[in-house]
Amino acid sequence: MIDGSLTPEAQSIARRRYEAAQQRSDSEASTPDEYARRAQAGVGVGTFALLFDGFETARAAFGRAADDYRESVEARIDDPTGTDYAALPLHSWRGAYAALLGGDRDRTHALADTFATAEQAPAPGVELDDHPYFYAKAVVAAAARDDAAATEALERTDPGSEWARVTTAAVRGIVETDRATFESALDELLEAAHERADDGTELDVRAMVFAPEPTAMTLMAWEREMGCDPENPLVPTSFLWETLPKLQD
Repeated sequence: MIDGSLTPEAQSIARRRYEAAQQRSDSEASTPDEYARRAQAGVGVGTFALLFDGFETARAAFGRAADDYRESVEARIDDPTGTDYAALPLHSWRGAYAALLGGDRDRTHALADTFATAEQAPAPGVELDDHPYFYAKAVVAAAARDDAAATEALERTDPGSEWARVTTAAVRGIVETDRATFESALDELLEAAHERADDGTELDVRAMVFAPEPTAMTLMAWEREMGCDPENPLVPTSFLWETLPKLQD
């Protein structure tokens, strides 16, 4: 388990939200959005499990979340005729990160295989925005250790916001094994994560415990032997060391 260093009040809130996330992750799902909501709840379960129940329970929850994200992506690909299709990139890269946090290489490959069947502009359907589509393609490929495909996708990204710029820089630093670029982007992502935890209108204990996306990115960097450790409680070093060998098996 990790040391969340939460106040007694925050610990109590975290317990209640853990139970609520478990209930949501066990709910029935049949539509793309229902699978995505269940996956998001599963990431919450994994986050709070790190605090209360240990790494194995957390990884199992992240793995289930990755499966639900893949189900969400598959359902969108099967019916590319509505606005649900436009959310495909978001759930693809979230699924890739969840698979990494679950320490399961088979899941990263399964998501990559699923994403490969997506079309950027299905007809009839909703055209995907260029940047989210190619960013998702890069993340999914990098998670599956296909850095050549990830690099090709990155060349077609066009960040239009600060968040997009930083996340794209982080992935580019990973696949190019450019430690300076990656660490600079990771610092910005973690600064934003701390701001979300500190500035929420209600006590956001989930954000205070763990940062899933930066942690998954750091796992990818460690896979490439970049040797960077942010030494930040939101990216627990103990979780990285426990999870990395499972991705290398």
